[in-house]
Amino acid sequence: MLNNKLLFAGILTVLAGNIAFAQSEKPNREEILRLENLSQEFHSKDVLLQNRIEQYAQEKGISIHQVLPDGRIMSLVDFEPDGKPLFIQTDNVRAAATISTSKVYPSATIASRYNLAGRSFTIGEWDGGANRITHREYQGRALQADNSTMALSEHATHVGGTLIGGGISTNAKGMAYQAKLLAHDWLNDDAEMAARASQGLIVSNHSYGAVCGWSIDANGSWAWNGNNNVHPTYDYKFGFYDSQARDWDRLAYNAPG
Repeated sequence: MLNNKLLFAGILTVLAGNIAFAQSEKPNREEILRLENLSQEFHSKDVLLQNRIEQYAQEKGISIHQVLPDGRIMSLVDFEPDGKPLFIQTDNVRAAATISTSKVYPSATIASRYNLAGRSFTIGEWDGGANRITHREYQGRALQADNSTMALSEHATHVGGTLIGGGISTNAKGMAYQAKLLAHDWLNDDAEMAARASQGLIVSNHSYGAVCGWSIDANGSWAWNGNNNVHPTYDYKFGFYDSQARDWDRLAYNAPG
């Protein structure tokens, strides 16, 4: 499992064919208890981590959340073992086109006998801020489920459209354009994911990941995000199996449905 916190949207194509059945596969009592305990464990860890993040940001005089020149959102979320700060940033691609989701829409000739539009299905979204749930492409089908206090995010709204945009504008049609959306910001994501899984949510999208290698910083300059104590020219975080990846594996293992 990569540590870039992205459940590739291509899985929606697979799940869409099982809409009538997948959503009813609720976790059993034992799974619910394990997931609830996991959620509480993650929440306790998040509280301690957030206190450390706020203290670090105050000492260094930096913002925990930043908007980059190209519109991406970046947040301080953790620390490497040697104390170096770890950031995540938003990311998204034109996934519907690249994985050919449009070819299995009900209007497609080869798929006309299937319901592959996402009707009666709910998708979870975690992203770098609050979602504009009143957007005309999915108004009435989206809920800001965590009462986020982060600012409205253009990226979170864009990803929401990638997932469930209704197609009022042809170019804005989403992968599962009749589905519903439970939107969350990326704060406390692990705890919230475990809680939602215990309630029956089976798929979520996370278009964000660790800031690795070289990237443009908030000042518009190139910045090296590697750890020179590990390697001066190669960033070990690419594909690294860290504690975050482990926690996601634990969550998936305890939510087999």
